[in-house]
Amino acid sequence: QFFFHNDMYESRHQPGSFYDKRVFLPGTNDEPLPVIHISRSVFMDIMGAGFMEKQVRQKAAEMKNISQVIKGKKIEVSVTTDNRRLKLQNVLAEIEGREKNKFIVIGAHYDHLGEQNGYIWNGADDNASGVSAVINIAKAMLTSGVQPEYSIVFACWDGEERGLLGSRYFINHWVNNGEILAYLNFDMIGRNAGPDAPNNQVTMIYSKAFQPAVTLTKKHINDYKLNLDVSYSGSEKPDSGSDNVWFVRNNVPLFWFHTGGHPDYHKPTDQAEMINYTKMADIIRLSYLDIFELSTNPESWE
Repeated sequence: QFFFHNDMYESRHQPGSFYDKRVFLPGTNDEPLPVIHISRSVFMDIMGAGFMEKQVRQKAAEMKNISQVIKGKKIEVSVTTDNRRLKLQNVLAEIEGREKNKFIVIGAHYDHLGEQNGYIWNGADDNASGVSAVINIAKAMLTSGVQPEYSIVFACWDGEERGLLGSRYFINHWVNNGEILAYLNFDMIGRNAGPDAPNNQVTMIYSKAFQPAVTLTKKHINDYKLNLDVSYSGSEKPDSGSDNVWFVRNNVPLFWFHTGGHPDYHKPTDQAEMINYTKMADIIRLSYLDIFELSTNPESWE
């Protein structure tokens, strides 16, 4: 048996995207049934000609289960696996703190989709914008000349687009016995959510238990007159599809800034000229101020 997720019926990717036609194999979770995720276009192919999308959408919403909509359809799935060893490389740097065994990690993935169908998928927002934040915060911390109270690890992850592989490896092979106090993630901080969205909107995603990050963020926006309209999104386990996943699952307090999806997401049109550099610079300034306070002032954690 196969269960078809209702949320996959709602296409998350624009037509023509590299991810438009996809079938996902079951994950590593212990699901009671084998699970295959299908994209919208695959679903439409299954339903065939004369399929009334609007009616099925309404029926699926009522049933909360897309498998009821396709009842009576026989689907045969043949699966072959191709296991490959990937040569990936995280790039790490550290500023040693006075307390050498307590760490703050700041990370962003530097990989993207490479070349597909003759196009280069540059990934200016996803995620050159995030990598620039990590590098600039590291530079600013060094320029300050202040040794932090806690060590800071700056990480550029590889393999995010292939399944968050770089950050997962880091967590699973964390050889230092020290405690990771917090993780700051950067993934897509360079765009507006849409053509009509305000130029200064950004979402801050954070662990509810990590209130000092929210307090500092609000204080720094006010004190330094940063032109940012922040929406605060806190949850017990902010387990979204970025490199923060593995830190959250290991109970590391988290916060990260995100400027939202856009029509160029995972397309060749995610180019540098589309970046909102003014907003991105303010997000990096804000993040540096937060990290400087958290890493140098133990009282800021209270």
